[in-house]
Amino acid sequence: MNKLKELRKATGFTQKSFSKEVGIPLRTLQNWENGESNIKPEKAKLLADYFNVQIPYLLGYSEIRYGSEQITKAIKESISRKNEQLNNEQLENTLKICELASFLNMDLGAIVELYNYNSSSDSPVESLEDLSDFFLARFRDCNEVLYDISPTPDAGIEAVAAEYEEYLEKLQDYLAKRKFGDNYQSAVSSDEPFVIDYSILDNIKNIGNVEELDELITDTLLANRLLDRLKDKMIKSNIVGKDYNLEIEKVMSWLIDFNNALDKRKKTIENKHTPTDND
Repeated sequence: MNKLKELRKATGFTQKSFSKEVGIPLRTLQNWENGESNIKPEKAKLLADYFNVQIPYLLGYSEIRYGSEQITKAIKESISRKNEQLNNEQLENTLKICELASFLNMDLGAIVELYNYNSSSDSPVESLEDLSDFFLARFRDCNEVLYDISPTPDAGIEAVAAEYEEYLEKLQDYLAKRKFGDNYQSAVSSDEPFVIDYSILDNIKNIGNVEELDELITDTLLANRLLDRLKDKMIKSNIVGKDYNLEIEKVMSWLIDFNNALDKRKKTIENKHTPTDND
């Protein structure tokens, strides 16, 4: 079944208004959406260009929404609005990464952001492992805005954060399965109890930089949140048994203690630098 109806509704058009927009008879459009007739090749190209998706995606033959043509077009439009020059090397690199991560079906906004990062970074994303780090950094950036800057919830930023979180979870799951292969189940289901060394919390006293502590606090909160969601999904998908839940909760409990120790150290440093009446 083609995705014409899905794409049309996503852009906010009614059948009648979209019929006028693209110059296609209403009855023809209805027949296409209902699967009563096939979309002719020249019209498929017209519609795919309009929605900026690949023709196979429009026709329902593929779940990969964007190909190199659509990605290149979006990047060129983005840099044109900013009066910047196209970085051909990083365009090719971004296209390569998108091909490697095609199973994520990334949104064009995220792909353009990836290109922007690659063009301005001394360490561009060149592998799926790098891409995982990129998603985590962007997810963290969004949450820092939500928690530290925005006085009220911002639906737009929350949506972007959720998008990066979803990409991150899918990619990490893919990387884990690629690494362990057939041994994936045994790798995450050890009979050995997980032992946590709480003594390392004492080493936090050696950190004297508030900015470094803030970054660790943010990352710890995000790690706990991701682990909680991942735990539920792993159990529901029968990747691990419910008995593994206790081991994961041990890690989450340790992360909470780690975060509390970081926060305590931060307050200690701030109190040392707080002016007194005698200053």
